[in-house]
Amino acid sequence: MDHQPWISLQTSGIATLLAFVVAVLIARVRGGLGKPARFVLDAFFLLLLLLPSGVSIFIVRSLGFFVARALGGGAWLNSLIGLKLHVIAAVSVIYFCARMGFRKTSPALVEAARMQGFGPCGTFWRIEIPLAWHWLLAGLLIGFLRAFGESVFTLLPCVTR
Repeated sequence: MDHQPWISLQTSGIATLLAFVVAVLIARVRGGLGKPARFVLDAFFLLLLLLPSGVSIFIVRSLGFFVARALGGGAWLNSLIGLKLHVIAAVSVIYFCARMGFRKTSPALVEAARMQGFGPCGTFWRIEIPLAWHWLLAGLLIGFLRAFGESVFTLLPCVTR
């Protein structure tokens, strides 16, 4: 029995969860940065979003080939390279959705929570995440679909063998 579709779903799911955590934290930290740093961060994630899959494949596979040679290769390393490609595909979409969700959060509510004694983590978990959950859920779903779309490229070497 061929398990490749299930492998694609598992890889996409794991990659989406990793990308979700990374993108949400970066989008949250972005709010405290200066304007030039926010511009560079947005430009980087926009480049990841607009980069064609073929270019991503070439870069990730080329780097992965040299890393595999240095570490002796193995199936686990090929899986890690495929997972990295899925994360790269999903992180930019999730980042922009999380950024928009945190942008919609009222600074007055965050300031009120700080005045009530909440620290940065408490404000993040109890104020900002509940107010931005629609955007975070949308980013999670779209990121999963984009990561799953990259499955074709990660399974290509399996087909040609």
